[in-house]
Amino acid sequence: MSRFLCLVVGLALIGCSQQRYEGTNNKAGDELNKGMAFFDKQDFEKAIPHFTEAIKLDPKLAMAFTNRGGAYVNLGKYDAAIDDCTEAIKLDPKLAIAYSNRGGANLNLGKYDVAIDDCTEAIKLDPKLAMAYSNRGGAYVNLGKYDAAIDDCTEAIKLDPKLAEAYTNRGGANFSIGKYEAAIGDCTEAIKLDPKLAIAFSNRGGAYLNLGKYDAVIGDCSEAIKLNPNLAVAYYIRGVAYKEKGDPEKARADVEMAKKLGLQLQ
Repeated sequence: MSRFLCLVVGLALIGCSQQRYEGTNNKAGDELNKGMAFFDKQDFEKAIPHFTEAIKLDPKLAMAFTNRGGAYVNLGKYDAAIDDCTEAIKLDPKLAIAYSNRGGANLNLGKYDVAIDDCTEAIKLDPKLAMAYSNRGGAYVNLGKYDAAIDDCTEAIKLDPKLAEAYTNRGGANFSIGKYEAAIGDCTEAIKLDPKLAIAFSNRGGAYLNLGKYDAVIGDCSEAIKLNPNLAVAYYIRGVAYKEKGDPEKARADVEMAKKLGLQLQ
């Protein structure tokens, strides 16, 4: 069985600070809490206006900047996220989650070394911040430092066993070193924790592909595409599975869609 080289994406986990508001402007605190409630429900569009209003009421409220930055990352607005987290760090240089959130934004922009620096600083400030380990693990996956990625993601899981993205990132690292069964186990756990995590389905599909389980590949990648129609790598992996099953027409359509979405094939 030949090994298929499938792209596995390190995923950034962006968290919302759960610190209570300690300022004297009760209205700012109320808006911050409202935003955090929407953030926890992953309704980032509704969270942002509340964080913005909190900032208007208290322009030195670092938590509002970093939480809005986290919401921006989840919406793919990475430059805005970096701006907000940088402002949060200026206001409170010891706010670990601001470094972690900025690291997540840099990870998504492909600035892996910068992401690692940010997450390392977050970990220095708060050694129990699981999301910082997970984000740094995602950066290590993309740099090919798989052992370091596995170490970081394992630490993240110890700190927060329900951190779905940490399992996904560790699964990506295990995939990359040929540990396909371990990758499947990690991605399956991620899916149990977060059934809407498209990249976990795609990564598990990539592992199944290398084990020759083509129907499982097609099922997983189809689910990934349903959850995120712009996930180029899922089309590519499914296309390879269709090719191996002797369906060149579907294979060609999927590979073309992957290219159209920006996947660079060597």
